[in-house]
Amino acid sequence: MNTSKEIEEDIQTKNEEKNTKQLSNQQIEKLFTSLKTKEVDQEDFFIFLQKVVHHIHDIVRKEKMDNEYIDNKMGNVSAREILSAGKTLYMNPCLDYVLVTIEALKRIGIKDIYFVVNELHCPGNWYKLHFGIEIIHDGEKYYIDYRSKNDVYLGKDSFSSKYEEKWEHMVNTIRIDADNIETDDTISSLMDKKLIQFRFFNPKTLDIIKAKLKNDNTEQERQEWFVAQVKHIHKPEIFIENME
Repeated sequence: MNTSKEIEEDIQTKNEEKNTKQLSNQQIEKLFTSLKTKEVDQEDFFIFLQKVVHHIHDIVRKEKMDNEYIDNKMGNVSAREILSAGKTLYMNPCLDYVLVTIEALKRIGIKDIYFVVNELHCPGNWYKLHFGIEIIHDGEKYYIDYRSKNDVYLGKDSFSSKYEEKWEHMVNTIRIDADNIETDDTISSLMDKKLIQFRFFNPKTLDIIKAKLKNDNTEQERQEWFVAQVKHIHKPEIFIENME
């Protein structure tokens, strides 16, 4: 049973989360000052992308969030909200990290960035989403894939969910020029702007996903599924693939 002090601290923490002050554009700009570069040589671009990914994990930590967050925020937060909170739900990071990484790349001057959405057909005849990034640099196409847990894959080629190699089949891909994505955009606002129009995914499916995540939202699950299976809970493990 929690002590009175623990209960008070829990209430204080929740109030602080609710009252998190949103970062200004200038404050967000400062978060990425160390990444700014005048020119990135093609042979160093993978090194540069690794630096970006490490920096993103430094400023946005994967944490266990309460069920209220899963109900009200998961899958529908903006880059500004994520950066202001400095954390994201450890069980569902791909969308949040993609939005924040796009924000970082744009602010440090990288051009030709694309927000990519894969619609995946799953066993049981339902559909889920996976998000990634494509960048065209010096005539070459690169991708960033926040695939699972702390695993991040970088490669040359179009972004394509590798989940389909296991049990899911990709049925549609949506690409959005990142110039059309604002700091305060969410999936809902992108849908309102008609930048995202799903062919298969039913947004109501998100309620089913949220129910499962809430059921798994225990400290034991976090320890067994996440903490015990990563090398460091706050550092990415980066893999380079498709280099040719």
